Amino acid sequence: MEVDLSAGKRKKSLEALTVVRVGSCGGLQHETDLGTLIVTDYGVGLDSTGLFYDTAPPDEECRRLERRVRTAVDEGVVADARFVGRFFPYAVRADSRVRVALEREALHLGVPCKRGITVTSSGFFVEQGRAIVHINATVSDLVERLASVDTGLAGLKIENMEMETSILLHTLGAIGYRSGSICAVINNRSEGSFRTDYLDSMRDAARIVLRAFSALQPSQS
Repeated sequence: MEVDLSAGKRKKSLEALTVVRVGSCGGLQHETDLGTLIVTDYGVGLDSTGLFYDTAPPDEECRRLERRVRTAVDEGVVADARFVGRFFPYAVRADSRVRVALEREALHLGVPCKRGITVTSSGFFVEQGRAIVHINATVSDLVERLASVDTGLAGLKIENMEMETSILLHTLGAIGYRSGSICAVINNRSEGSFRTDYLDSMRDAARIVLRAFSALQPSQS
């Protein structure tokens, strides 16, 4: 905590906290089964929120990933659309210690998980490839375009889509916190399938995070 509550003042030294997003998401890859937990390695924000926080990219791969995703999205923009050329994805990366701890605990518990790239959208509907009656989509076939992006990262695909991860990694990493994300696939956007009984997957994710926190605790002392 950055604030001394008893004194009501900000502490002079910053304690590095560990923050992990636990939630649900939509899967983008055909082969990803419902209920699979996605552990984020990189995130790509299509929400524009991150553009208001000017931070350096975590690594050069983030710069390349931004360019590749922007190209994929721009190629899908309808020619006479109002917002041609207005999409500026920002790429971020989860803390490697957090990611490794999450993957290790999932393996220990025997819970199916995949490491991948997470796309953060600004809404539930057209932003995630769902059609809206009477309103045209700016980007055609958004889900398919994102799913097929050649990320340039060995073994990593854009695996899932949700609404929080990228901005959390973007801001928390910039201030020195360790951050990560683990989300249960409750629908597959590419397959059009949906899982209603996903609470067990969410509980598994929560158990994994708690175990990861415990494993990471010595490094926080």
